[in-house]
Amino acid sequence: MENKIRAEESLKRIAALADTLEAEEGVCPVSRIELVTWIANQLSDLDVLIAAGQEPPPALRKLYAEWIRVA
Repeated sequence: MENKIRAEESLKRIAALADTLEAEEGVCPVSRIELVTWIANQLSDLDVLIAAGQEPPPALRKLYAEWIRVA
């Protein structure tokens, strides 16, 4: 049960990051699930943990801006 709660909390945090990135950097031209998956992969690659309510790290903002330009 604890793993389920942690997974749900992680998804909520990633969804909040997606909302922030789309609002501040531009709307993503792919599906929401692709965006959430992309963010999760980038956070893993950057070895970054996100706290609730935390702003997207600058490196993620830069990667997102580049990604939506070519997507």
